[in-house]
Amino acid sequence: MLNVTTRFYPIRILAHMRNEVELNINVENNGHEPYWLETDVVLPGNVLSLASDKDLLQGRMRGGIVFPNDSRTIRCKIYSNSDAYPDTYRIKVAAYAYDKEGIMAKRQDATAELRCERVRTP
Repeated sequence: MLNVTTRFYPIRILAHMRNEVELNINVENNGHEPYWLETDVVLPGNVLSLASDKDLLQGRMRGGIVFPNDSRTIRCKIYSNSDAYPDTYRIKVAAYAYDKEGIMAKRQDATAELRCERVRTP
């Protein structure tokens, strides 16, 4: 069984300006055998990207081997452009676990909600 949790650092992006956050995807292996991990990240709309210089709405990251009763954290940057408006953006995450034969043994889906807030000025 896989357990997937997500979190952001910093916890939000700022509206109407270019900035970035780091998405941490923690995958815990509660099974009895080691697995090779990969994760897919799918971003909504055209205001977020996985690349700083172009629109990239989905990507796959390799996570390496996770042993039984252990966890592995996969990190990626998410960039926003100046068209980002205050809202909550839902990011889809899918974790794939491959066994020693290279066959997909498990899949776990999760969503992460990235807050975008307006800059408060005094």
